[in-house]
Amino acid sequence: MKSKIAAFWLALILSVYGLSACERSAQIVVTTDNPPTIKLSGDALFDWLEVRGPLPERMDDEGPAIIWKLVPPSSPPQLNSLPAITYGTVPPQLIQTEPKTGRPPVLMEGKIYSIGVTTRGSNHPHKTIVIRSGKAEEFSEEDYKVDNTNLSSFLPTDVRNLHGAGRVYFVPVMNYAAPTLERLAEYEKKKYEVPIEIKPNLPTSLSDTYDQQTGQHIAEKIIESLKQQYPPNASEERAIYIGFLPQDMYIKGQKSRFAYVYHDDGYAVISDARLAIFANDSQQTARLRKLVNSIIGTLYYNLPSSEDRRSVLFKDLRGPDDLDRMSEDF
Repeated sequence: MKSKIAAFWLALILSVYGLSACERSAQIVVTTDNPPTIKLSGDALFDWLEVRGPLPERMDDEGPAIIWKLVPPSSPPQLNSLPAITYGTVPPQLIQTEPKTGRPPVLMEGKIYSIGVTTRGSNHPHKTIVIRSGKAEEFSEEDYKVDNTNLSSFLPTDVRNLHGAGRVYFVPVMNYAAPTLERLAEYEKKKYEVPIEIKPNLPTSLSDTYDQQTGQHIAEKIIESLKQQYPPNASEERAIYIGFLPQDMYIKGQKSRFAYVYHDDGYAVISDARLAIFANDSQQTARLRKLVNSIIGTLYYNLPSSEDRRSVLFKDLRGPDDLDRMSEDF
């Protein structure tokens, strides 16, 4: 009887927070009106809607500001249950958190904006629009050419002068995709000549690391599981273990809403659940590489954090804009 009850609650948790094998769907449609109307659909759980812009024209510029943000007042609703949302008009099911008061700014002629929804799953649909002749036209990300000539002034650290210590191990968590880790390991070997071994899937259970209230894993709990499975051994060569999680996480000790990466004393965990936000496949791959490089630089080469936004060791990583502004170098 106890096992049946436990199975029932586990199934309920999986259905509510989107951790089932069948990923929840999420779609977004933006009309050509100005202000545009945003139509959301799918059974994914709604976390928030953001409009960002105008997009920067140089990589040194500040990232696009959040000019409008809507969140649910309590538990997240399904996208299907939300009405069409006209920019600047708050539907009764949601509340506005940005701007704090008043209406958001008017979308300006000739400027580019991103409109995206973040869900509790790994699907985070978005549209990029440009205001032309008073209408909101969909803007292809491939057509948006960021002026990155300023990168010529960025002098990355010469890795030939660096000396790393120990061995690096990649550890899949919650059945993280092995082919992705194999490609990452090959990339790190070519770029930094760092030997990497891929370990078996971390034998941890959902109840050990998962927070039912937030629908996310707790980063510190993942680190604890890594330490239990691979305890430090002073008599052996220094080892660095990097866990890879396909689901969302947050850092409890920092009271963060979510986290891309967390490390502690030779152990790290990376979540790629939100790397798809405002990104195509190649951008997602680049973002993941940057997160791995930051850990390699910090734990393997013992490099300090950087004030330079173009460095992969930039100390104040807060969102996708920061990731995209970084190079892949120290």
